[in-house]
Amino acid sequence: MGKNPEPGVEDFYERHWPHFVQWWQGDDAHAIHFGMHVKGVHSFLESLHYMNYYAGKLLGLTEEKSWVILDAGCGVGGPSTQLAKRFPKSTFIGITITRNQIPLAQDLARREGVTKNTQFLLRNYRHSEFPDNYFDGAFAQESHNYAQNKVEFVREMYRIIKPGSRLVILDGFIRDKPLTPLSKKVLDIWRPARGFPDLISLTDLKLMLENNGFEDVVVEDLTKTILPSVARSTCLGPYFFTASVIKRFFLGKKYKAEMDDCFYMGAVVIGDMLGLAKIIHFGSVAAVKPKH
Repeated sequence: MGKNPEPGVEDFYERHWPHFVQWWQGDDAHAIHFGMHVKGVHSFLESLHYMNYYAGKLLGLTEEKSWVILDAGCGVGGPSTQLAKRFPKSTFIGITITRNQIPLAQDLARREGVTKNTQFLLRNYRHSEFPDNYFDGAFAQESHNYAQNKVEFVREMYRIIKPGSRLVILDGFIRDKPLTPLSKKVLDIWRPARGFPDLISLTDLKLMLENNGFEDVVVEDLTKTILPSVARSTCLGPYFFTASVIKRFFLGKKYKAEMDDCFYMGAVVIGDMLGLAKIIHFGSVAAVKPKH
């Protein structure tokens, strides 16, 4: 793959995967995303799995179809593995720029018995190297925000999916409202802790998709469905947030937030503030590459 074109992302996930294992049932779900809490979902683990199935629903997957689906930013393989079990006739190809995630995803596929219809590759979703019109659909589950250039990401997805296929994105977004100087400052503190170069709104993403050829773009606000997941992370935040503040006080200019695990874990408190202030929210986008 050459030089990592998304600086900091690989280091971010290699350093923080142990936290997902410890606090996010990482060994059970292999999930680096929020859970979706709806009627019939009774546990945190079920909510993580349901979010994966919801991505499949937006893609239009059924058990009868034999599709090839791209998982753009696959993490440690949880979504692709879950979908591969649910839809055994389809094949799921996951790509990531984090080298250590590949063997974890491959091991999960072996344990779940889906090695025949899964594949995990070290590639960047902005320059994937796949042929034109290769996939029957693609999804990015809490991964598109890491793109340094989101227009390039959208154009690449358009290039590699077949006419008539869908691109699905589930992620956090900034709301359509002017930012005050204070809210902008808080947002700029929070983003590095999450590894995001920037955030865009659902409206901006919809326009970006339409300007680059996609049609039938449907957006949905899913914020209410992830609130129990947010509450889970909130319970962990105050201790780590306090620890990072104390470190910053004593170390002064020597303090490097991006290298402090406590800052990452504590930043959920800042994220909650942004959510309560209705500055950020969570949503889905589904768009179709036209057949003509």
